[in-house]
Amino acid sequence: MKTIRILTLAVAAMLMAACNNEEFTESAVENTVKGKPVHMTFTADIPQTRTQLAAGNAVHWTEWDEIALWDGSGEYQKLMVDAESIDGSSATFSGPATPGADYTAFYPLVAVESMNATSVTFNLPAEQTAVAGTFASQLAPSLARATGGSTSLVFNNLCALVKFTAGADMAGEGTLTLVGGNATEALAGKYWLEYSTGNQSSAVKATRIALKGTFEAGKDYYFVVLPGTLPNGFSLLYKDSTDKLYRKATGKSTELKAGRILNLGELKLADGFEKAVIKEIYAGLEGGTASENADGTVTLSDADLTALAAMTELDLPSGGVTSLGGIGYCTGLTTLKCVNNQLTELNLNGLTQLTTLRCNANQLTTLDVSQLTLLRELWCNDNKLTKLDITRLSNLTTDYGLLCGEQKDSRQLTLTLTAAQATMWNDWWSSVPYYNTNVTLDVK
Repeated sequence: MKTIRILTLAVAAMLMAACNNEEFTESAVENTVKGKPVHMTFTADIPQTRTQLAAGNAVHWTEWDEIALWDGSGEYQKLMVDAESIDGSSATFSGPATPGADYTAFYPLVAVESMNATSVTFNLPAEQTAVAGTFASQLAPSLARATGGSTSLVFNNLCALVKFTAGADMAGEGTLTLVGGNATEALAGKYWLEYSTGNQSSAVKATRIALKGTFEAGKDYYFVVLPGTLPNGFSLLYKDSTDKLYRKATGKSTELKAGRILNLGELKLADGFEKAVIKEIYAGLEGGTASENADGTVTLSDADLTALAAMTELDLPSGGVTSLGGIGYCTGLTTLKCVNNQLTELNLNGLTQLTTLRCNANQLTTLDVSQLTLLRELWCNDNKLTKLDITRLSNLTTDYGLLCGEQKDSRQLTLTLTAAQATMWNDWWSSVPYYNTNVTLDVK
């Protein structure tokens, strides 16, 4: 094998031109699917330009972009862009490959799970980062083939884009989640594609896809989603910075086509979104009679909102809870227990009345309790935390008030605390068997 240069990476994939600022209604969704496609190419103005959707639906290469190349040698090769070669709609990639072979190339390299002579399996993340005017880098899966030793590759997009414009009341930190109408349709995850036939399937599917970050009013944002049909439409779940949840849905059958854009127009929370909460939280509400939506939420009435605000204790079931969407409506909570679930984040800054918080045995990587100054009991052991600051928790004085050690995978936790709390740690908390091991103190 020797190094060859793979030239002229022009993408022939077509993206659909969508009508501007359409209302998010069933008729608008239908119209965008039937629109005419527009041309899309991979371009780069300068080597440092990040891979992104640019003006005119072009995608720019970055100097760190890599592709996987199958050349029949037994395993796929890894080729990196030659940064100085990026020029307009073309770029060169170089790396080891077999001369004179038939080539199949896949972008981005980081997404490849496996690749052989007949198919590729790649991973599309179910959580994506919101980037104004584009999608995050490494999120435009594309495939190219060349025969007879040709080193000219023409890439075609394998996924669809779902576009929306953030309304003024969506501005700020938040998460917008897209869920199929049946809540069973694959939108992301591990995906298998056969080159010759185009046959495809979801090896490991994610039935919801989340776009997370800081949204700017009037800016466009994109989900990158697997192609497919949503026979019963879809729902959108918007969770704001206080973990209040809003829901909007359409029942119209929707097709997500590879290489095309489905434009939802401008999304305004005041225009058709309803307040909602995950079903597990609603189940803790005495007297609640609302029915569950297919996406696992419950749409709230004014009476429900009043009752949630008055709720003082919530003990969630163990096992399958992945989000506390809507917990922000429960402003009167004094006790929250969400033990042994799959939570990766917990935003409790609006729950300032909490005195007891048990969130142990989850998947949390960060935990901010700085606003929970009334806490008398905090159990957060058996997560993925590496640091915890309890300096503002002056009421945390009971013998079993703090369990924070024994984080998953033997992670060492740095615990920031006051001198008085350090005394409590040395006298009692540190001696609690198992639950407070692997902890380093940072006394302030």
